[in-house]
Amino acid sequence: MVATIPGDESTAASVDVVDVLDVVPNAAWGSDVAPKDGFPTVKLAADGTPSVTLPKTDAPTKFATETLKKGDGTKVVKGDAVLVQYYGVSWNTGKVFDKSWGAQPFQFQVGQGVVQGFSDAVTGATVGSQVLAELPPSVAYGEGKVNDKDLKGQTLVFVIDILGVQHAAQ
Repeated sequence: MVATIPGDESTAASVDVVDVLDVVPNAAWGSDVAPKDGFPTVKLAADGTPSVTLPKTDAPTKFATETLKKGDGTKVVKGDAVLVQYYGVSWNTGKVFDKSWGAQPFQFQVGQGVVQGFSDAVTGATVGSQVLAELPPSVAYGEGKVNDKDLKGQTLVFVIDILGVQHAAQ
């Protein structure tokens, strides 16, 4: 709402009134969950930025997830618009290949615009959760390229913080 206070042009003023309906946190806030054996370990910086240590084993060949923090919000379903922070590491190289941390959170529609494993990792999870996902090539980038980095045939690990969801219209 914008209100203009009467007066001549040299003394006119305006007032902007903004209703803040919600503030979205920058990181997952859920309750910690005990880590599973065999998965990469995640350490969080003070601001919530993750770092990943990969186990000294062969890359997994099957898609798998583990919940690191269990959120108390709405459950994510296919078709929802989801707001996340993410951190992606290549199992093959041990290097970070993509992340939203340090920039704006990333928004996508579950089932569209991202690789299958990324969508599958958040489906069924709740807002406020942090999920770790292991994506073999079959649910990652297969033989393609992304962000000018060749990720064909690579197993990827994502740490995904689910910050918000907007359900698709039914």
